[in-house]
Amino acid sequence: MINEELEVKDLSDRLAYWVLQLRLNNGIFLFDGNKLAEPLALKLLNLVYDLELVDLNDEKANSPGIDLADKKAEVAFQVSTRTDTNKVISTLRQANDYDFVKDYPKGIRFFVLSDGGKFEFKRIKPATILTTFDENRDIVYIETIIRQIRKIYENDEAKFLKIKQLLRKEIK
Repeated sequence: MINEELEVKDLSDRLAYWVLQLRLNNGIFLFDGNKLAEPLALKLLNLVYDLELVDLNDEKANSPGIDLADKKAEVAFQVSTRTDTNKVISTLRQANDYDFVKDYPKGIRFFVLSDGGKFEFKRIKPATILTTFDENRDIVYIETIIRQIRKIYENDEAKFLKIKQLLRKEIK
């Protein structure tokens, strides 16, 4: 294996382990794992996508609908281990109710911490609820992050090293 494969595989394995831990904790009803995942999700998304996300729960306890937001980039994220369509639909309805599109016109996004499950919108299309929603752009899976990390490895060594340092520190 070439070095790129080894480096990206190491980070991919760490992300897979993180997702597995979350799934197992949810399976034994330790739901606080989702809340504990948000700080790492925030740091990872900031590094990978050059964002300045903040945890909205720090500003208002149990912020409705979205967890992380970058006012300057005008995007917000819901961090979730769920892949059922009701999660997306209910979050987008809340985005409408609270007029989040005004503050985050470039996207109400989902960072899905799940191993393999994908959203399937058969009955209700999300764009019928929130017209700015783009399934391809606004749903970020772990696989999406790994593809981005591979691109970063190829194009920005310093940034890759920061991501590597973060994941090695946070995921043992």
